[in-house]
Amino acid sequence: MGNRKVFFALSALAFFLAACSSVGNSVVRQPMKGKVAEGKGVLLKIYSASHAKELDPDFDEVQKRLRESLYTKLVTSGLFARVVLNGDPADYSLEVKIFKANAVSGTARALVGVLAGRSEAKADVLLRNLSTDEVLADFEVLGESASHPFSTEGSLDDAIRQAADQIIMRIQ
Repeated sequence: MGNRKVFFALSALAFFLAACSSVGNSVVRQPMKGKVAEGKGVLLKIYSASHAKELDPDFDEVQKRLRESLYTKLVTSGLFARVVLNGDPADYSLEVKIFKANAVSGTARALVGVLAGRSEAKADVLLRNLSTDEVLADFEVLGESASHPFSTEGSLDDAIRQAADQIIMRIQ
């Protein structure tokens, strides 16, 4: 009987801790070919899948925040010397197509706790060499916030941060 109590207590603790942190993962369709050349620029294209945007109002917010996050991380990580958002010349193209976005409100999280689920940002990502039009990497990323109501990582921003970190990790 004592072992069963210990098992359930440890299981509850593991569930609690797992729900307290945000997570990110990716599914690689084509691993990164080589490395990005130093001192180069990247054209950042972030858009939403047309069918999904009509169904969920969170897409515009995810698109805006992911663009801001990646704009900074692509340069500070040392991957690229500059990031362009319009028709300026660039050596590479990073295309991010968001096809799932879900923001769980603080109210929902407070009312139903972990049952409210996680905020999510999910996207397909392609890195291309613009001079050869070769696809250098092709993968899907998922960023999820914590689901526990008392976690400091339970917002949509945490899910977006995790997705952006996965993108950087996959193209390094």
